[in-house]
Amino acid sequence: MENISKLIQGIGTLLIGIALIWGIGVGASSLSNGLQGNTISVTGKATRAFTPNQSVVSGTWEERAKTSDEARSKVKDNANKGLDAIKAKGVDSKKITTENVSVNPNYDWSSGKQSIIDYRASTTISVTLDDTAKANEIISTMTGNGASSTSGPSLGFTTATRDQLEKDLKLEAVTDAKGQATALAGKAGSKIGKVVSITSGGASYPTPERFYATALSADSASTKSVSSDINVGDKEVSVTISVTYRLK
Repeated sequence: MENISKLIQGIGTLLIGIALIWGIGVGASSLSNGLQGNTISVTGKATRAFTPNQSVVSGTWEERAKTSDEARSKVKDNANKGLDAIKAKGVDSKKITTENVSVNPNYDWSSGKQSIIDYRASTTISVTLDDTAKANEIISTMTGNGASSTSGPSLGFTTATRDQLEKDLKLEAVTDAKGQATALAGKAGSKIGKVVSITSGGASYPTPERFYATALSADSASTKSVSSDINVGDKEVSVTISVTYRLK
């Protein structure tokens, strides 16, 4: 009987211990959940106006000939002249991209059936400029050296400028978020504590503007370079940051 009594007491003690541990665990979980719910989330924003410091201009060369090989050869030769002229303006070859030559037949249907008249070949040269003031000069160089049309400049920012802009604006956005959280918490009779999480919404850049110019075609009475005054102007860049604070 004595052994049975001790066994019952031992089981009782074990059950009480389990109950205490369970109770502590449940209590800690509830407390933690309560703290997680006692937060405030805000989105800070920072916006500044900056002048773009990079532009991209493109020129397209087109030629027609009786055979595809002749058309390809003609457009390649003329585009290379334009390429040399662009480099002569001090543009680094690493900033110049030349697309492959495309050749397509031109058809005549007047006889009621398809017949090839000749072939049209085209190629495009794109130039990235870290000096936006040179855009007009390069456009004129392209059209003055056989380009049938040009597009650009497409205005934007260099990689280094983008990185610095986003870094500065993110810090400003965090400051804005803190100000919002402090004001809202104060109205609710509370104060903000430590940061629980920070999420960057990324940067918002304006859609690049593109300007177009078309030179007179090679088979026109005359050809001339085409240029236009381009006002770069300031562009707004904005960054958003979402921050969650613990309330105290």
